[in-house]
Amino acid sequence: MKVVVLGAGNVGSHFMEFCEREHLKVTLIDKSTQALEPFKNKRFITTFQEDFNHSELFNQSFFKNTELFFAVTASDETNLIACKTVSEYKVPHIVCRNQHLKLEEAQENLETKLGKYFIVNPSKLLAREITRYIETPNSIEQFLFFDNSLSVIGFYILDFCKICNQSISSISKKLQKDSIITIGIQRDNQFHRIQNMDVLQKGDIVYFFCSEINLKQLRKILGYYKDEKSNIVIAGGGADGYNLAKILNNSRFNFHIKIVEPDIERCRWLAEKFDDIMVLNLSSLDKQGLLDESIEHADVFVALNKDIASNVSSCFLLYDQPLKQLICLVEDASYQSILNFFSEKDIRSVCSHVLTSRFLGHLIYSKKILKYYNIQNTSVEMLELVIDYPGLQGYPFKEVIGSLNLEENSIILEAVYRKGKIIFNNNNYKFHLGDKIIVSVNKKNRTKVLQKIKPSF
Repeated sequence: MKVVVLGAGNVGSHFMEFCEREHLKVTLIDKSTQALEPFKNKRFITTFQEDFNHSELFNQSFFKNTELFFAVTASDETNLIACKTVSEYKVPHIVCRNQHLKLEEAQENLETKLGKYFIVNPSKLLAREITRYIETPNSIEQFLFFDNSLSVIGFYILDFCKICNQSISSISKKLQKDSIITIGIQRDNQFHRIQNMDVLQKGDIVYFFCSEINLKQLRKILGYYKDEKSNIVIAGGGADGYNLAKILNNSRFNFHIKIVEPDIERCRWLAEKFDDIMVLNLSSLDKQGLLDESIEHADVFVALNKDIASNVSSCFLLYDQPLKQLICLVEDASYQSILNFFSEKDIRSVCSHVLTSRFLGHLIYSKKILKYYNIQNTSVEMLELVIDYPGLQGYPFKEVIGSLNLEENSIILEAVYRKGKIIFNNNNYKFHLGDKIIVSVNKKNRTKVLQKIKPSF
């Protein structure tokens, strides 16, 4: 698979780390020598120091056999122009990083005779991630499968969790059968399959399959579900704050939202967009002003100003207030340890560059894998596949996979999706064309498994 990436900035650099881990050969283009310097001696990365818009190097011959092109520079205009140019060279899969809201909403119109631009909006990825933090505060990660109707969610087991110090067998009795399924436990950075006699301990990360309609039940079992309103203050009314407010305002949960924005014209614009959200013309660094607006009664404070220093400073200003959650937009994921070192209260950082890079990693296998996720800190991957190889029709899953002679539990059939119905723990499953399946597999065995299920991979 030949992959070309335009942009060695924050998103591109995080994405290169993923490509190196996956042994994917990538051509990285950037006009800055300094930006390319960290990648010049990497085994799987070839760098080109060129201005894409003013170079004769990038032509039909250069992009021959390229399957994926990612335009992830900081400039929306550069990304869009680059994607349009590359589409003329018959590159089948094109991904464009773009913050412009109207552009993403018009994605269906960004089509050519050669394919479709896939628009990745970091602001919306950020809003989705923060919403998860707020709705499920001790969740560590969430993966969506089967047309977003099924989630895999990992939760930290904390003191307040009702299932702490309980066995899996006793927990299973509380779960709605075939709607919430326990998958595994991550303990001491090791992932273990669930056993009935396992007892959950504080600090464990437990992974569940859960349908969207049963998420409330799972929250209740975990011990922090509540019906009363949660008061949320969003500092920053730019694209990030707007997208977050929009998602939270349409959430299934009961949120009371305020937006703090220092620009009066932006405040007027936001007030026109939201009838039931209070918009305050105020700086997030004005502690007295925030106190006058009863910031101490807020449950969650989210700092999403464009100025990263303002986000960090405003969280530090409020750490002595009885807020349950402080969430801060940062430039780099490494800021988390720094924030926790200086603050007595846990400040949860979120980085749109990391989220965008992670999303690109999911997309890179999309030609053959519908969804690809890695359970963090482990070698376990979860893949959603569609059964489209006629030679598998009617053959038992166990028989086909058994012929690979892999070690026990190195691949597990987690769920099957057929005609809108989800079936778990189908030990006698026989392949059926058109089915979607979820398998968990050890990373080192992924290629073998895929070549067996999808021989053209």
